[in-house]
Amino acid sequence: MASDGITVVTQSVVNVFVSSTVNTFETERRFQKDLNIEALKGKLELLTGASQSTMTLELYSKDSRLVCQMDNTSAMLGSYPIGDGMRIHVIDTSSKAGEFEDVSKVEKFEISKEEYEKKTGCKIL
Repeated sequence: MASDGITVVTQSVVNVFVSSTVNTFETERRFQKDLNIEALKGKLELLTGASQSTMTLELYSKDSRLVCQMDNTSAMLGSYPIGDGMRIHVIDTSSKAGEFEDVSKVEKFEISKEEYEKKTGCKIL
């Protein structure tokens, strides 16, 4: 509580959109405001595929204007001017856009119909 008797109370969680230079889609996520930026980067690494060690974060307003860089890894998320509906943009120069979305690079497993029919407990629909 402040010495002048004023108390600021905000929600403990924030709903934000997450975009990235690594993928072409945007997702909506909920994060605790007491999460420090280093821990947030760890969560965003799993979400976007961007490397935590090379990622930088930008905060955008609801109308897509840059609000600030989120570069203090020990600061809590709630210490930034963040609110519901805003967007955290993950920048990772070590990866290229769509790198994890190109399924043509994935080796496919194929089996002949004859081999499949020899398997027990399998049925072609």
